[in-house]
Amino acid sequence: MATRVAVAVDTVDDALTRADRVARHMTNTAQVRASIQRMQQRRGDLLAKLATAVDEVGEVYAKLLELSTTADLIDVPTDDISAAAQLNDSLDAIRAAFGELETDAFTARALL
Repeated sequence: MATRVAVAVDTVDDALTRADRVARHMTNTAQVRASIQRMQQRRGDLLAKLATAVDEVGEVYAKLLELSTTADLIDVPTDDISAAAQLNDSLDAIRAAFGELETDAFTARALL
């Protein structure tokens, strides 16, 4: 899904470049500039959501490392640790975030 968001950002970047090219050949660019600003905002929103999802993945990875290390240190099988439920909740949150990113990417494409 992150790849889809990256493709959506690339699509927005391409549209921004083309719109800017059009604006350079116009005498009254107010409407084109307004469109460019809206596209730039969409691009920023997509990148912010992607960054949030990446941060969440990093957090889950760190928690997995902590859980694994703790289990190894006290010689307890990982399946017996109740923190596994917390990890499961974190993974669900990541899946939801990526679902939102996918929806945003499709919405961005539709708006272009």
